[in-house]
Amino acid sequence: MQRGAEDVLSRETIPRAMRWVMVAGTGRQFGLQEKECWCADAIGYRLGYDGFGLVVGGWPGVDHIVAASFARGLEERAPGVPLASRLLQVIPSGTYPDFRGGHLVYVPRGPLEWLEGLRYAKAAVLIGGEGATYETFIFATQQRVPVFPIAGTGGDAARAFDHIIAKWRELAPGRPLRALQRTARDGDRQRTRRTRRQRADS
Repeated sequence: MQRGAEDVLSRETIPRAMRWVMVAGTGRQFGLQEKECWCADAIGYRLGYDGFGLVVGGWPGVDHIVAASFARGLEERAPGVPLASRLLQVIPSGTYPDFRGGHLVYVPRGPLEWLEGLRYAKAAVLIGGEGATYETFIFATQQRVPVFPIAGTGGDAARAFDHIIAKWRELAPGRPLRALQRTARDGDRQRTRRTRRQRADS
């Protein structure tokens, strides 16, 4: 099968041993913030290059960018590995993903659009978002899937980060949070600088 071809085989063919990471974010065709694009591009490429599996929802915007950069990273690191063995796109029945490629998993519209992907994910990353991404956060926490919201991208990711901080205060009252917040901000800055360097080198 060619790397860009779509695979719609049964769920039983999905390798559960793979380290799957779900990425969710703003689903716009146009108007993404530059920092959302940077993060999606950098995270997708790194996941593909480092041998992880990627789960997305087939939307335009963040899903498309992260899937495309994931395919690029996988191609550079392991050109003989089929994309369908590493990329899952969970989409409503009767639709097509914005990024064409990977293993397609069809589900009815509704909660399964989030829950099905979380069946495989070992972690979830949130980039921006305008409502549905926060739903991913809620479902992921219910399923005990670790969530890493990139707060600097704003939107649902920032809202989820604030929720985590509030819970931290409830569970550990009096514990200093400045170090945790500083670490998150520093991580955002480092990812931005790294992406800029990669773009300048390419």
